Amino acid sequence: MYFLGRPVALFSGMDLVTRVNNMEFTMTGAGTTEYDVGTNNNNNNNNKTKETTKRPKGPKVFGSNNLMFEKNKARHLFLRQLIGSAMTPKALVDALPTIQQTAKDVIEQQVLKPMMAQSAATIKMEDVCVDYTMDIVRNQLLGLQLAKEEANDFREKLKDWMKGLFSIAAILRIPFLVTRSKPYKAKVFIESKLEEKIDSLLRDGPDSSTLSNMVFAIDDDKQQLSREDVVQNALLLVSAGAETSAGTLTLAMLLLGVHPDKFRKLVQEQQVVVENHGTQLTPSILDKECPYLDAVVKETLRIGPITGGFPRRVKDTFVIDGVQIPKDWSVFTSYRLTHQLDPVTALPNDAHMDVYQGFQPDRWIDPATTPSDFVPFGAGPRFCLGYHLSMMEMKVFLAIFARSVTSFHLQNYSAETKRPIKWNPSTIIPRPTDGVELHSIVEMAAESSTTCRPTTAS
Repeated sequence: MYFLGRPVALFSGMDLVTRVNNMEFTMTGAGTTEYDVGTNNNNNNNNKTKETTKRPKGPKVFGSNNLMFEKNKARHLFLRQLIGSAMTPKALVDALPTIQQTAKDVIEQQVLKPMMAQSAATIKMEDVCVDYTMDIVRNQLLGLQLAKEEANDFREKLKDWMKGLFSIAAILRIPFLVTRSKPYKAKVFIESKLEEKIDSLLRDGPDSSTLSNMVFAIDDDKQQLSREDVVQNALLLVSAGAETSAGTLTLAMLLLGVHPDKFRKLVQEQQVVVENHGTQLTPSILDKECPYLDAVVKETLRIGPITGGFPRRVKDTFVIDGVQIPKDWSVFTSYRLTHQLDPVTALPNDAHMDVYQGFQPDRWIDPATTPSDFVPFGAGPRFCLGYHLSMMEMKVFLAIFARSVTSFHLQNYSAETKRPIKWNPSTIIPRPTDGVELHSIVEMAAESSTTCRPTTAS
């Protein structure tokens, strides 16, 4: 197996994945030939704040000056500590009302009202989920207060930039192509908005956004993130968080659509939650009162974990489980294969990973059937920093959807037809090429804030 002309050692299984990922900064390091270790000339003697990785020159659609690609352990820990301080439990508590309102607004405007206005309407849930995560990026992560037209323009720019992940310009990095590409122009626009927001925060003081917490974060040695650190790592949080959460939610809508009995259980759980606690969600309610909601999200992550990633380069030859991995090879840890080979869930012909046969959220309720190998957010020093925020925003969306719609039909897939799923090859999280088209709402939940009348399947 090769990646960019370099031999690759592929690892799977919870134990091996964890052990290999924990070799980061000792036996393995971030990057390919594009990201070589060097030293810049900023004359800063503080190892925490000094950039120690030589970055590729020239314009880039996606930069490498961030937590994901930092090779120096001390600086990585510094970045992780201060960026992570922006996602404390208190920060998540403060963020939840905004996230819940965003979910309600998106579902009402893009699902309920179009369906009520036109019974034959088809809603592409991928677009709904992407817009939801993009609005969270704008409202909560970046704290941008924009008028409606500006907000829509910003959302489209985010989409343009994210599409660049698999573009020729991003892969080849030819300056002429990069600077003229739509994703690069979108990135420049987003960076300008970040710069404006940072100026506003420094002038007017902090707000409740994640970006604000990053700007004013300080460690025990009174060190802060540089302006460049804030901008580039905010972009990392945007790209990593929005793409993965939107993809997982899109897959969840597919799974719940072809398993109406599972969606019915989710609806019933939310009805009980509303009866007992009212409509406002809290972290405590999400953690303690919604076990089936938690199970649905985890089961979706089990079936559709991240399919891609960045191989790590072997710094020195090492031996693991009797196998020698030579210096300068690349190592890659496969989360999908880890889930596929899990001894607790494994079924013949990989039926446990199949959309029609494998989706069993109840397996997470009983400790005896809970998967033993589960790594949807990675492992080791580069474990996903936005794990708690991602879980929260996915749970909130599904909870609000289940309170608004009690059942629905998909246009192209159902448990009866079991039509083979056509997957989009250019996404980090598996998504169907049709974007999960919702064809009709069978019954509207009484808790929905919309004034539209219910519609039935035609």
